[in-house]
Amino acid sequence: MDFWTAVQTCFRKFATFQGRARRSEFWYFWLFIILGSIVSAILDAAFGTDIENSTGVVGGVFTLATLIPMIAVTARRLHDTNRSGWWQFAAFVPALILGFVGGWLVGTGTEAAAGAAIALLVVMGLAVLAISILVLIWLVSAGTRGANRFGEDPMGPPVLVQPYRAPPPGPGAGPGQPWR
Repeated sequence: MDFWTAVQTCFRKFATFQGRARRSEFWYFWLFIILGSIVSAILDAAFGTDIENSTGVVGGVFTLATLIPMIAVTARRLHDTNRSGWWQFAAFVPALILGFVGGWLVGTGTEAAAGAAIALLVVMGLAVLAISILVLIWLVSAGTRGANRFGEDPMGPPVLVQPYRAPPPGPGAGPGQPWR
């Protein structure tokens, strides 16, 4: 799948969370998002619509236009590796725990609670990093061959390779005959 076909496919399947996506579809769409973000930042700076410490108006519109297709293609990519699309949100679990528990610990105002909050920050930060690396490994891995529980293989059915057989000899190339 080439770059523009991948981008068109992701927008055509705007909110399709079923099925499977090839690696090329997923990574070309990521490349499109990176390039689009750069262009929108340049346009925001040129038009003066950038907001200090935030995304500008053009960048915000671009982000809103690509958010759901990015979540959808990530779910389909994980499906291609025979994993649930919900795994893309797994790193949020330790971050939420950190937010709630860490905020409560800091809110108590004691030194022991502050130390516990720092320890929690380290542990949950490592958990987010580990989960993110695991999901990234899944995203770059080849999909399962053939059909899986999420659908047919987007690469098509597996091709059976036939063993090589030499062609039959031509006229006058029998046993004892010189090779031509």
